[in-house]
Amino acid sequence: MADTVAFPVLSAAELAECAESAHTARSPRVAPGPIETAMLNRFAGTPERKAGLAATVPLNRVGRPEEIAETIVFLASDKASFVTGASCLVDGC
Repeated sequence: MADTVAFPVLSAAELAECAESAHTARSPRVAPGPIETAMLNRFAGTPERKAGLAATVPLNRVGRPEEIAETIVFLASDKASFVTGASCLVDGC
């Protein structure tokens, strides 16, 4: 089992494409950190390893699924109508 988790990184080409786009469609992204899920539990394997992972997050905990859901709901709402092509980090940092 790996000791690190890879999270998506936006490339310079993706940023340039967004900046040059003439489309009116918004395409914000959500980039979550470690989230309390069955997948995280399988990845960590033990409560000790999960606690070690949580200790690497500045908030000293893993995120909750509803924190990701609330971010998605906001980004999909009219309240985020001026948010275009942004990556929203929801990672406890």
